Amino acid sequence: MGLSAYKEVTEWEGEHSKTRNHTYLFNGKNKALAYAKDGDAEIFVFHTPLTIDTRRRKFVKVKHQKLDEFALTVNMESKSDNPSWTIKSESGNTYTVELIDGKYQCNCTGYSYRGSCKHSKSVAEKQQS
Repeated sequence: MGLSAYKEVTEWEGEHSKTRNHTYLFNGKNKALAYAKDGDAEIFVFHTPLTIDTRRRKFVKVKHQKLDEFALTVNMESKSDNPSWTIKSESGNTYTVELIDGKYQCNCTGYSYRGSCKHSKSVAEKQQS
């Protein structure tokens, strides 16, 4: 998927001159999954990937500890012997739910943001019945 953090370095003019630039986690295209406000370590995750029009805006690739940590949870792939299930969502996206230490964990953005999601709940309910 190629998730990377990019800091916006656009020099805003006129009425936008006080606009603050933030650091975004992009999915390799122009979809942002999360961002950190300028000068802030806390990250904010979008409920659905946000398309950002990058025309007339400038970005530089950066290392951002919190966004990089979040990217690892989104890129989580089953590299272990833990049982895992592939789930196709209503939107057509495919997610992996893995049973780790007795807890069903999903690689969707919602799970990484809230610690639970409908994909992991669905697998847990089916496995427990």
